[in-house]
Amino acid sequence: DLEEFSAFCAWAKSADMSIPENYQQFCDTMDLQSFMDYIAVETYINNADWINGYVNNWQIWHTRTVDESIPKADGKWRFIFYDMDYAGGLYYNENTGYAWDSLNNNRADGSEYDFLAILENLMSNPEFAKLFQENYLRIIDTCFAPDVVDALLDYYVESYKEVTQDTFRRFGLGWAADGYDDSLAHLREFFRERPEYAKQYLEAFCAVDRSGPKPM
Repeated sequence: DLEEFSAFCAWAKSADMSIPENYQQFCDTMDLQSFMDYIAVETYINNADWINGYVNNWQIWHTRTVDESIPKADGKWRFIFYDMDYAGGLYYNENTGYAWDSLNNNRADGSEYDFLAILENLMSNPEFAKLFQENYLRIIDTCFAPDVVDALLDYYVESYKEVTQDTFRRFGLGWAADGYDDSLAHLREFFRERPEYAKQYLEAFCAVDRSGPKPM
């Protein structure tokens, strides 16, 4: 399965996606909604331990057998979010902060699993480019709307703060327990400030003309 997916990614990085047959082949192999959602979330939260000169912490799945009676048992590849703590400004690094542009800056040259390079190649297809931009904006304005995130953070703090701090202290991580409120404040700041920056970076990404001929 991994060999199959690796070959698919290598092809998807270089195939001319402005050709309808190539774009259709991509859509027949990869769940397009899953791909767009995955890229949008990873770049929105600035996951620096995902694609940042290398590719790390990604998971993907598909069914080997197509069964139309089971939702998503269509053989298409779909992503799973995995290991996302190095994001959202929590580690106080520039490339995890709310002002960082991972959509335009982060790449992993030489890896067939450079999903941002695949994205960039797909952007040469006008139909995909429109879908991607609209989907990204929808995620910003709904899933990551500051009031939505604040309400969820309030819920998790009320439900888990005490037991989380107790767990930290139990295993000798008192500094983490004591830093809980500071980390929470950084998360709140990130998701309140991020929409304005993310929309600017998305607009810049989508404004690039990728309609020229493919390099030989």
